[in-house]
Amino acid sequence: MRTVVVGAGPTGLFTAIALVRRGGQVVVVDRDPGPGGDGPWRRRGVMQFEHAHTFRGPVVDALQAEMPEALTALTQVGATVVT
Repeated sequence: MRTVVVGAGPTGLFTAIALVRRGGQVVVVDRDPGPGGDGPWRRRGVMQFEHAHTFRGPVVDALQAEMPEALTALTQVGATVVT
């Protein structure tokens, strides 16, 4: 299946990865340019980009089911799972 995902935020990227893992062909488009290497990255189109965020229970469940390695990587760099 060929799919275009609009938006490279957490939901868009999660969706794209899940579709690829099921054999899909995915193109992700976003209005903001990607990061330019190491260093700070400003996302003008995302007002809450620098705010603190948490993953609610259903998101943790989805990550554990679909991308456990991503959840492990997040916790290894300091994320705390709150249930």
